Amino acid sequence: MATAPPDTNTELTWADKKRFRRLFGEQASRSYLLISAGMGLVAFIFPILLVAVGGYDGHFSLSYFYHVNETSRNIFVGALFSIGIFMFLFHGLSN
Repeated sequence: MATAPPDTNTELTWADKKRFRRLFGEQASRSYLLISAGMGLVAFIFPILLVAVGGYDGHFSLSYFYHVNETSRNIFVGALFSIGIFMFLFHGLSN
């Protein structure tokens, strides 16, 4: 029993292209907003958490908390690492 040869026409129709462009645009916008919200949340909580864990003995810079204790050092490094990852992902689809 012979089967028909596979369809070699792999071109998308204009309606499919339009639909995929719309879906991609929505997904890119959603990703951009979620990354922005995540980065804003980390940046907002970062100094509050450092002061809560490391204490506040005066007006120090954020880098002061690296030397206070191990917990504040881990929070400091983790927050900076996560902000760096967010910034790397934030570049996204721009040229």
